[in-house]
Amino acid sequence: MNKLFFFIFSTLLITLLPSCKSDYEKWVSQELSKGVRNDSLLLGIHFGMTRTDFYNHCLELNRNNLITNGPENNTAQIIITDYGEPFDLNFYPDFEKDKIHIMRFYFNYKQWAPWNKEFSSEKLRPNVLDYLTKKYGGSFKELKTPSGKPFWLSINGNRQIRVFLKDSKTVAVDISDLTVTLDPNATKPNHPVTPE
Repeated sequence: MNKLFFFIFSTLLITLLPSCKSDYEKWVSQELSKGVRNDSLLLGIHFGMTRTDFYNHCLELNRNNLITNGPENNTAQIIITDYGEPFDLNFYPDFEKDKIHIMRFYFNYKQWAPWNKEFSSEKLRPNVLDYLTKKYGGSFKELKTPSGKPFWLSINGNRQIRVFLKDSKTVAVDISDLTVTLDPNATKPNHPVTPE
C-alpha cells in the first residue's frame, strides 16, 4: 500500500511541477533548450569579450570614427539616423570574471528637452523596439512589473533583451547572456535603474 501511495504521489509531483513554472521561466527554458548561441552585440562586440579586448576594440572603433565618447566619457556613443529624427545610442558593458555578460544601452533623442514632449522616451520607445528587432531578430512582449509599470522583453537563444523607460528622456536596455546571468524573475531586471 505504501509503495502504491508513493508511486501515485511521485507521479502527481512529476506531472505538476513543470506546470508551476511561470510563463517567463517556460520561455527561458524553451529558448535555452534550443542550444542556440546569440553572442553578437554591436560593432563586433560580443558576449565573452574580455575587458582588455573591449577597450582595445573601442579604441579602434573611435580611431575609425565609428563611435565617440558618450556623456562624461562614461559610455561609447553612436548616432542612429534611420528614423527621421536622430537619436543617441550610448553603451557600456558589465563584466563577469573579466568578460562581457551584459550590455547596457541608453537611447535618447538629440533634440530632447523637458518641455518638448515630442522627443520624450515614450515617443522614442517604438523606434528603439523597431531598431532592436531589426538588429537582433525575435519579437518583444510587453510585460508589467509588480507595481504595474511596463517593460518589453525578447528572448532568443541565450540572449535576453529588456527595454524600459528610465525617465522622460531615456529608453534603457539591457542585453544579457542567460547562460551567465540567468535571473528567473523578469520583473526585477538587473538594470541600475528599474521600474518600481
